[in-house]
Amino acid sequence: MSKEGDFSEEISVNSSNYIQTPLISIHTQAGFLSNYENQIYMDELPKEYWEIDKEYQGNYMCFEVPGDSMDDETSKAILAGDKLLAREVQIHLWEKKLHLKWNFIIVHKEKGVIIKKITDHNVEKGIIKCHSLNPMYEDFELNLKDVIALFNVVDLKRKPLV
Repeated sequence: MSKEGDFSEEISVNSSNYIQTPLISIHTQAGFLSNYENQIYMDELPKEYWEIDKEYQGNYMCFEVPGDSMDDETSKAILAGDKLLAREVQIHLWEKKLHLKWNFIIVHKEKGVIIKKITDHNVEKGIIKCHSLNPMYEDFELNLKDVIALFNVVDLKRKPLV
C-alpha cells in the first residue's frame, strides 16, 4: 500500500499511467476475509497493473471472478476468470442510499467475496438486495452489518482466451 489505508498506488511507465493494486485471486479470497485489515498480508498479495486514462481517487483493488453468477451471455456479462478493478465504498457512505448503477463486490463475513448487482438498498434497515445477471441464480438480501467491505466495479479485463 502506498499510504496507510490506501490499497492502490499510481505509477507511470513509458508515458502511460497505471494503477497498481493488490490482486485478490480466486485462490486468495478465503484468506482475504480474515486478513482484510492486516497490512502485512495486504502488502504481500500479488499486484495487478491497470492502465488508466485519468487520476483515480480512493482505494482500489483487483478481484478475479470466481464463478458464473454474473454471466448472462450478453455483452454485460462478467465471466469466470475476468479481473475487476474496484473502488472501495467507504463504510460511512453505506448509511446513505448507494448509487446502484454499478456492479458491486461485497466482502461478506460468511459468504465470502460476492460479485453482484445491488438492486435495492433499504437504508433504515441496512439491507441490500443482490442480483445475479445469470438467471439461474435467485436474488437474495444481505444485512450490511455482516459486510466487511464493499467495492463498486469500475473496469473489467477479460480473461485471455486460450
